[in-house]
Amino acid sequence: MYCFFARKYGIVAHVNERSSHQKPVVTGAGIVFCIGYILYIGYLFWHKKSIPLHLSVAAILLAIVSFVDDIKEIWFFIRLCIHFFAVFLLMWQLKNDFQIHILSLRLVDWFAVVFLAILFVGGINLYNFMDGVNGMIGGLSLAFFISTFFINTFVVKFIDSNFLIFLSIPCLIFMFFNFRNSPACFCGDVGSIFLGFMVMYVLCSLIIKTENFVYILLFSVVIIEAGYTVLQRLLIGQNIFKPHRIHLFQLLCNQGEKSHLCVSSFYFGIQIFLGIFVSAINYFAMPLFLQYVLSFIIFLGLSIWYILYKRKMMGGHLLEEGKPIREFKKLVIGKE
Repeated sequence: MYCFFARKYGIVAHVNERSSHQKPVVTGAGIVFCIGYILYIGYLFWHKKSIPLHLSVAAILLAIVSFVDDIKEIWFFIRLCIHFFAVFLLMWQLKNDFQIHILSLRLVDWFAVVFLAILFVGGINLYNFMDGVNGMIGGLSLAFFISTFFINTFVVKFIDSNFLIFLSIPCLIFMFFNFRNSPACFCGDVGSIFLGFMVMYVLCSLIIKTENFVYILLFSVVIIEAGYTVLQRLLIGQNIFKPHRIHLFQLLCNQGEKSHLCVSSFYFGIQIFLGIFVSAINYFAMPLFLQYVLSFIIFLGLSIWYILYKRKMMGGHLLEEGKPIREFKKLVIGKE
């Protein structure tokens, strides 16, 4: 039904420098995730349970702005302001969920709040960057929600399980239409931004509840793929807000001629492995120090593999062709 509506009103993703598709495809289908959350709100209302007001306002606001942006591009600064406003609402929701008393915060704590807000906005946008090939964003999100559902059920209760279920089901529905060689629709910013926002909320809730930062490993696929690519583009002097095709998953599909489905399945498998690992070490109550050591080894190993393999895919030139790097070499050794 949505695809018919989108085609009628021209809500399609056209081919550009960033695209891995060859023809226009209906976009904005990520609205199904927003519908799933609205149904969750209805479920809470029907059972006379407390509704997370600040989270709901922020999520719906992000969804509306992102859907409009899918139809007609909104000025980046406006979107950024909306993202920060939504993140501060998210942080207020966390304050209410875990009874954090803001009056007891010192000045240095407020600086930390601002820093966290910047990290959250960055994390949401990194998640958005992962929406590049068929099945990627849906697969990563489904793996994340499955992992956190297991943790919530068997390790530590930190969130309403129904919240995770109402977000997981839309992932399955979306994957049915997107996880194909010729997808019927794309997620669009309305879906990827919304999912990134919800993932940040779930992850932060888990970390606050357990006071265990090992759970950041659940977000490490996004950090390594999207975060390292942003850093790479900064180092070679590219505008990070312009479309590009140098994510590893894009290189695998375009230069490597790998199937979108194989690439997405590979990333899904890594995310599931990380979910199983983090769940297991906490289920069996591994000593915290050992958890950190093993998690660091895994993160470092994935990072090294990613950098080396990506450099190989780019012909051995990961940073060498960037203007900032050439200028640095000229400054240090006196020649390019």
